[in-house]
Order: sequence, then C-alpha cells, then structure tokens
Amino acid sequence: MPDDSFKEFVLDQLGALPELRARAMFGAHGLYAGEKFFGILDEGRLFFKTDAQSQTDYTSRGMKPFTYEMKGRVMTMSYHEV
Repeated sequence: MPDDSFKEFVLDQLGALPELRARAMFGAHGLYAGEKFFGILDEGRLFFKTDAQSQTDYTSRGMKPFTYEMKGRVMTMSYHEV
C-alpha cells in the first residue's frame, strides 16, 4: 500500500479551500476545490495549475512543468511544481 502521508499533509495545509478533495488518477492524485481541478500530487511532488502569466513566475524560479509519457512521447501539462 502506498504511503499517503504527503497527500494527507498537503490536504491539511490546503484545508481552508472549500470542498477540498484528492482523487486518484493514473497513479497520481488530482486536487479539487469543488469542481475545480487545480493541482496534481505525483511521487511526492505538488504541482499547481498555471496560466500564461503565472507560468513565468514558476519557471523563473526553476519550477518544472508536470510531464508524463504517452505512446513514447513526453507530454507537458500546464501544471508547475511548487
């Protein structure tokens, strides 16, 4: 059974968000506030959804985007490590 301590820690830290929950997805967990999907927990790392403006803030601080492999190609999503 995987260790859920990091997931529980993150949920505790973000507990003020309304209707906060983590949902298992593809070996990782998606973070939701109500119906809004805003984050990803994967292998002990936390990623937040970024847009064109906030992405620059994350990359300028050396934060990498969330990537995964599909059909031999590396796919990049608009989520950056915190």
